[in-house]
Parts: sequence; structure tokens; C-alpha cells
Amino acid sequence: MRLSFLALIFFASVSATFSQTLLKPRLWIESTDGNVLLRWTFPNDNPLPKEGFTVLRKKHGSLVQFQPIATIKPSIESMSNISERDTLSRLLSILNNPGSSTSEKVSLALTLRLLLFSKPNIFFPSLGLQYEDTSAKIANNYDYSIAIGNESIATVENFLPSAPQTFTSPEQLTAKPTNSGARLSWKIEGSSSKGIAGWKVYRRDEVNGAFRAVNRPILALFFDEGYPASYLFEDDNLINGKQYEYCITGYTVFGRESERSKPVQLVPNATAPLMPPSVITALAATDSVLVSWVASADKRVRGFHVYRGLPRVPPVRLTDKQIPEKVKQYTDRPRAIPSPTVAYSLTSIDSAGNESERSFEHSVPVPDNMPPDAPQFFVAQGEKGRIMLSWSHSRAIDIEGYEIGRSLKAKGEYSLITGVVIDSSFADSVPASSGKTAFWYRLRSVDLHGNRSNWTEATLGKIPDIIAPPAPAISSIKNGDRLITLEWQANYDKDLMGYWINRTDDTLFTPVTLNRELLPPTSAFFHDSSASPGILYFYEVVSMDSAMNYSTPSARIAGRSYDTRHPVAPHIDSLTISSGGITVTWSWGGKPQTQFELAVERSRDNKRFVQVSPLLDTSVSRFIDLSARDNDQYYYRLRIRNQYGNWSEPSEVKMCTLDR
Repeated sequence: MRLSFLALIFFASVSATFSQTLLKPRLWIESTDGNVLLRWTFPNDNPLPKEGFTVLRKKHGSLVQFQPIATIKPSIESMSNISERDTLSRLLSILNNPGSSTSEKVSLALTLRLLLFSKPNIFFPSLGLQYEDTSAKIANNYDYSIAIGNESIATVENFLPSAPQTFTSPEQLTAKPTNSGARLSWKIEGSSSKGIAGWKVYRRDEVNGAFRAVNRPILALFFDEGYPASYLFEDDNLINGKQYEYCITGYTVFGRESERSKPVQLVPNATAPLMPPSVITALAATDSVLVSWVASADKRVRGFHVYRGLPRVPPVRLTDKQIPEKVKQYTDRPRAIPSPTVAYSLTSIDSAGNESERSFEHSVPVPDNMPPDAPQFFVAQGEKGRIMLSWSHSRAIDIEGYEIGRSLKAKGEYSLITGVVIDSSFADSVPASSGKTAFWYRLRSVDLHGNRSNWTEATLGKIPDIIAPPAPAISSIKNGDRLITLEWQANYDKDLMGYWINRTDDTLFTPVTLNRELLPPTSAFFHDSSASPGILYFYEVVSMDSAMNYSTPSARIAGRSYDTRHPVAPHIDSLTISSGGITVTWSWGGKPQTQFELAVERSRDNKRFVQVSPLLDTSVSRFIDLSARDNDQYYYRLRIRNQYGNWSEPSEVKMCTLDR
């Protein structure tokens, strides 16, 4: 079991792309023993939400809203098969790992879908995708919905528990002979809505023998119901000239198997049409797809053609000239494909140019990891009871739609309020109970491959409000050590969102705003640590309400901070001997502050230093020591003093001997 289970996971990783419709969450319902049994699938980007799935129900036609009746979560502990339980536990641990990327989760979601459709009676209940409603009344019609949080993912309406459950056998089964083989096709339209998980193929080798299953179940999610496939199953290693008989059954997501279809007969023969390649694989890379195959055993093959198809669109041939028979790979670089998946098939060519039927298709995700461009012209306009959002449509051909986030603050935490919106407008109904009249919105694009653009800049939507809040009243300003503290009287308006603090060092210029985030309405003070010591600043406070109305500025108040830190002395660059004495030069390593004063100190023994210069302005960078005497050795260092009388530590000492 372990080998087949892991093989199934590997099969998902190399071929797990299906019809765009089948990838969306689905809900199926059937009556069982007087109860109602529900089974459903999940969104690709959130297969097993931490909060679980919520089951909701209401009477059909009732004006009452859906009411939650259960919350369902995985219960893998109930699985009896240890190998299946351990493997499923590893998959769930990866899904629940915060470090797992979205692409990894989508890939694992495809693997989980394979498990669901291969053994529905085991994996639907163990993954928390099943609920049995025992309180439904047989005579009532019901609407059911499955939700994650407040977002519905799948709904079925007007279900009658007492309605008879019918499941007919597959129709329109056909079988075509090939050289030592057979190809089968049957009708698959509507299989998803009927809850068909797959089919089983049976073969009878003797005229009066028993039908026996010849394959593991064929999973329905691999087939696009609207795409005209050449065949759905291929059988080989048959004996040419011998008669065989086939029939098929379908089985549902509830584990029920249909009656067998009407059998069909065929006789394989050696003069069958040219055989296409087999064992086709397609591996998607960053910007290309590598198609590989195994050539058929038909010795007439001299080359191949490669075809590419999209869901519900006939395939197109990619190769102008046939590929030589010894080549077994082809690289395709699809660009701007309006589909999440692309399918590849091949044909064989003989020496006369005859072409076989196309091989079975292999689907892969379209290689696209480039996010779309962010939407443009995003506008929010408030109306009574709602805010209308509009934007321009993206020109990308692979765009799927748009997602909208909402927050109470421009730079606050945004939560998604929509799924993928296909249109270029959305009406957000403002909840009357929220007490809010303004919200911030952001918008991003989503393409068919799950890539998402950057968010747009935050856009404010608000119900019109032109009444500005009152101006704050500054009560005091405190000058501190490299800090100025501003205090004001709090504003108790219910509509108040907070305060902005403005500052200028010149009353003739427009002030600048100091706080990057709006101060909360309960704030009554602000610490300005960016003020340069010794400079006189003028401050004002402005109130802002939830409708983005600004008050007039408060009366300005002035403040000046001081600095008690010890300054840092400059570096002595050189000591130069001249006829006038010893010239000391230094550098600041940057622009010095004009409030500082510098003193040059000298010593003969490098222990006791005395000041030999007056206090120099910081614009001076040299001093000539005229009192130095010939043939003496001197040590020099520098110290500076700031405007508060604080002296720096001495600079590094340098020595020279006056030898003239």
C-alpha cells in the first residue's frame, strides 16, 4: 500500500493540473438512511483551514439567513490503515507549516484531491470534508452551504432528503482496436455535477469468461468535461486476432459504484493505425515546459509532431517539421496563455508522411511566476450605506480578477473582504452596527496561475463629512536633554481619529509633520527626539476625524532642547615644522557644529598637558605653536567644548621634535 500511495503523490506532482472548473470547491449531497450526507472539496490555496469548515443550512425559499449547524475539522486519528494515516499526517504538517509557500500548498492540495477521488470513503471523513445531517426533515427542501469563516465556498440549493438517488451506468462506451491493444472512450459530460469521482474498466478475455478489472480507478478530475479527448483509457499487451469485451462502471464521491455499462467487443490487429508515443510527461519550469516521451513499438514510426492544447480549445501543432524518431524531448515556452493549465500530446509520422492519432494528453500548470501589474485608477466613493469601489480592467489576457482588502487605518492591518472579483467595480455595504463611516481600501490583481500583484496605495472611502474637529489646545512644552516634550488637552469628540504634530524652525516656512503614524485620540503628549539641540523650534497640533477632516492648527509654542553628552574631538592630521614653529592641522570627518570651541594642548613628557591655544572656532582647522623651542620634543592633542561647557575626551596624541 505504501508504494502505491507514494506513487499517487508523485503522479500528482508531475501531472496535477485539471480543468479550471473542477479545481473550484464543490459540494455534493445525497440521502442516506433518512439522513443527509454532505461531502465537499476545498480551495486550492487554503485546503485545510485551521478554523475548519462551517456547515450552514436553511429551508429553501425562506427569508431567514443561513444558520451554522456544525464545524468540521480533520480526524486522521480515525483512519485504520497506519501507512495511509502516517503519510496523510506528513502532508498535513507541511500544509500547516507557516513557512510553506503558496505554490507548495497548491501542489499539496492537488495531491489531496487525488486521494479524495481515489478512496472517497476513507479520505473525505478523515480530512474533515464530510458531514451527516441527522436533523433534516424528509419532507422539507433545504439549501446547504460550506464556508470558511464568513466566506461561503460552495452551495447547493433546493435539496429534498426524500428524493430518490439515481446513479446510471456510463453511456456511449466505444472501443477501437490498435496493434496489440485497445482504446476506450465514453461520455463524461456532467460527471462533476453528478459527483462522479472516477471510473473502473473491466475486460473479459474469454467469450463466456468473467469480467475482471484491468486498471486502478481512472480519476474524473483529470478530464475536462468539455474537451473532445481522442480516448480516455488505453489497454495494451493484447493478442492480435483475439476477441475481447469491455465494460465500465462509474463511482461517486460517496463511494457508490454504478451498474456496468453495455459491453463492447473488439479484435486487435497488426494492421492497426500508426501508434502514437506513450508515457508522455511534461515538467513545468520557470518559463518553459519540457515534454518527454517513449516512442511506440511501432517500427513504422519515423518522427513525431508535438501538440499543445488549452481547456475547451482544440490543440494546435507546435512543430513545423517533424521531430526525428531518435529525439525523445521537446521544450516549449508558452507565453501569455489565458489558462491555468496547458496540455501536451504527440503523434507519430511514418515514412510516407501519414500521421497517427494524438496520444493521451498530459497537463501541467502554465509556467508563470510573474505577478500581474497592479490595477490602476482605484477610486472609492462614499454613498448612503455603502462605498462604491471602481478601477480600470487589466489588459493582461491571463487575468482572473481582483481582490480587495479593507482596514480602519491607512497603514493598519488589512483583511480580505472579497473572493476574486471578475468585474471592475464592487459595492462595499458599510455595516450599520460598526459605528464607522470611513474605511481604507487596497486592491490587487490575480491571474489564472495564482500570481498576485502588489497592493495599490491605500484609498479612503467615506460617507461625506465636512465638519472639522476642534483645534487642540497645547498646555505646556518641556525642554529636555536632546528631547522636547509637547503636552495638550485631549479632544473627546466621538469622531476623532487622532493628532498630527507639526514643527518648523522658521515661522515663514510651512511646518513639517513629525509623526508617521496618526497619534491615537487618547494621546495627550508627544516626545520629539529628532530636534537638534540649541535650535529654537515652533510646534503646533492638528486634530483629524474619521472623515479625514483636519482641524485648524493649535496656537504655536516654541521650545529648545539641550545636549549634555560629551562631544568628540577631531583627529590630528599632521604636525609640520616651519620657521615660525610647529603647525598643527586637524580634520572633523564631517561638518562640525558651530556651537563647539576647540583647544590645542601640548606636553613634553606625554603626561602633563597644557593649553597652548586660545579657544578656536570650529571653522578653523590649523594652529601654529610659536612658543615651541628648538631641539625639544613635543606631544600634541586636541579637545573641544560644547555650548553647555562639556569637554570632550582628548584626541589621539601625536609627537614631533623641533629640529631646525
